Amino acid sequence: MSETKPGPELTVETQPPPKEKGAAALVAIGERGVMLRSLEDLLRFARMCVAGGAAPKGMTEGAAALAIQAGLERGLGPLGGLQNAVVINGVLSWRGQGAAALIQNSGVCRPGTLRFGYEGEADQMRGYAVAHRLGYAQPDRREFTVADARRGGLWGKEGPWKAYPHRMLAWRALGLLARDVFPDVLGGFPLAEEAEDFTAEAPARGPAQARPAPPPPSAPDPLMSALGVVEAQVVPAPPEAPVESPSPGAPFSSHAEADAAIAEAEGQGDLFRKE
Repeated sequence: MSETKPGPELTVETQPPPKEKGAAALVAIGERGVMLRSLEDLLRFARMCVAGGAAPKGMTEGAAALAIQAGLERGLGPLGGLQNAVVINGVLSWRGQGAAALIQNSGVCRPGTLRFGYEGEADQMRGYAVAHRLGYAQPDRREFTVADARRGGLWGKEGPWKAYPHRMLAWRALGLLARDVFPDVLGGFPLAEEAEDFTAEAPARGPAQARPAPPPPSAPDPLMSALGVVEAQVVPAPPEAPVESPSPGAPFSSHAEADAAIAEAEGQGDLFRKE
């Protein structure tokens, strides 16, 4: 009686049907909302938020994608990043309330120790922020005073500084605390309330440069070249007109004749004054 041995198992791999040309890719939805699994998903979601008016006013699709990505890196959902991260003056920043939430929920800040606000009145007003980081012996406190705001040219500045000065002092104090004590929690990004006051430095302007001298004439004799410069300065070109190369003029039969011509030109006035 012959024994039948089983043959090798056949594995059939199934692949999803090819996507029809022009068909829109689907974004997965989970228990916590949309699940962005690719760069294409991120860009499409950012585009939808901007087009639907869900993004902050004036935010571009690229800035929206960066804000969502920054939020995902810190454990926020897509909408959390979109509403709390913003690009201001070329700097990715956290809105003040978003920064406070990140610090409180970071796991490295002792629960209930984060406090910020303002105290005092008039010129004695100051913003403050206090928190106790795990592993630190005591809480840290940072302040931002009216004198600090004046020194930075912020006090009375049009916008939030003029409308809500006490809040701006508090946000600045929180920004100092976040930068000094919790830089890893915010990923090194500043508060938006700080970034709004950042200005691009104007390039340093050096001393005025002299107008380049016209090219020398084609005559091989250096004395002839000097004579050509003199003639160009006697009859200057209009200020906006391009400077043309001076004409070398008729050749001299000897160096003596050239010297005499130069001496005669020098006798007519100071043609070589320094600009």
